[in-house]
Amino acid sequence: MKKVFALLLVTLTFGACKSTKIAGDGVSESAASSSKTVLHIVNGHYKNSPDFNTANIRSSTSYKGNGQQLGFDTDIRIEKDKQILITVKFFTITMAKAYITQDKVQYYEKMNSSYFEGDYSMLSKWLGTDLDFQKVQNLLLGHAINDLNKEKLVASLEDGLHKLESTNTKGLESTYYFEDQDLLLKKEALTQQKENRSVTISYPNYQKIQDITLPSEINIDAEQEKTIHLNIIYNKVTFNEKLSFPYSVPNNYKRININ
Repeated sequence: MKKVFALLLVTLTFGACKSTKIAGDGVSESAASSSKTVLHIVNGHYKNSPDFNTANIRSSTSYKGNGQQLGFDTDIRIEKDKQILITVKFFTITMAKAYITQDKVQYYEKMNSSYFEGDYSMLSKWLGTDLDFQKVQNLLLGHAINDLNKEKLVASLEDGLHKLESTNTKGLESTYYFEDQDLLLKKEALTQQKENRSVTISYPNYQKIQDITLPSEINIDAEQEKTIHLNIIYNKVTFNEKLSFPYSVPNNYKRININ
């Protein structure tokens, strides 16, 4: 379960799929046939930044890895740029929660009656890459995990997508793929070859709800000794409701440490 939460937070360490019926309207996309500059692609991508105060996402999640295959419901509540609450349910029963703020990550899970609480430096050390609140939020909203304005990038075309590849790797190779019409992120691949660690995050489909464009599906494939796959399907999304973010660790749970 600890590894499942790592993927839910921002992947374990740092494709197109069948269309799914979703609550919003599907977003049309187009293949790239001519090159665009890095600046055009980056600016176009960030124009899609969703404008909302809160988002309430009901999703179905499946996990496969380490000899396990699990399916569960995941409720995701976001107060933009402030806090995220992720609740994992089996047959409507809450089995785990993660509460994420700008300076802290917390979660507990019932299976082992355990909980974690720490800052991003602890979690980043365990995951093997820098992690912060914005990267977690970007992952859930369909934006590039890293700030593209801070990377040196080269642009090219590949398989009908605009490809941006980072040239200032510093041990981390980053590649991003965008469709042509609205420059929506379709896939990003992050690789640390020295550590034999990689993750690919794919967004097969997008949906538009109240003029806000969000993914309708997220696929995460992470490799570090073993391969782990996580699929998240957004079944229902509502915006700007008054949401609560209840989080408290049940009594007698044991705190775990991440070294």
